[in-house]
Amino acid sequence: MPQINGLCYLFFFLFFWIIYISFFGSGGDVLGSGIKD
Repeated sequence: MPQINGLCYLFFFLFFWIIYISFFGSGGDVLGSGIKD
């Protein structure tokens, strides 16, 4: 079921992106300064 695999990859990417922003606050410029504390 490729759809489930795609969703898993998407969630993993989002999770990694959130962790990345947590460690590198200024690195979240792509998503805007809304996430930046």
